[in-house]
Amino acid sequence: MRNPQKTPKAPDRMAGWVRAVRIVVFIAAAYLLVQLTQVQISIYRQRQVLEDLNLQCLDQKAENDSVERYLSMQDDTQLVEQIAREKLGFAYPDEVVFIDAAGS
Repeated sequence: MRNPQKTPKAPDRMAGWVRAVRIVVFIAAAYLLVQLTQVQISIYRQRQVLEDLNLQCLDQKAENDSVERYLSMQDDTQLVEQIAREKLGFAYPDEVVFIDAAGS
């Protein structure tokens, strides 16, 4: 014969375990959601840094190309002529020079 007092306790214990497991699962899910959000924010910031570095890299490549052009000139007269034109604004006597007023 069964004791009628023991049967009601078993479902109560089981309901307590189920509730505890649900709470643990909820806390774990909330923790993972917070961690995922932080990782996504970090990825976004790192992509912005990468974009900035790529722009700097492109600027540096353009400057390197300019320096390579200077270095690859056949003789010093070409280099002197280019510097005189670009930096000092010199031109040949019969040459007409147009200046971009917009500055671009």
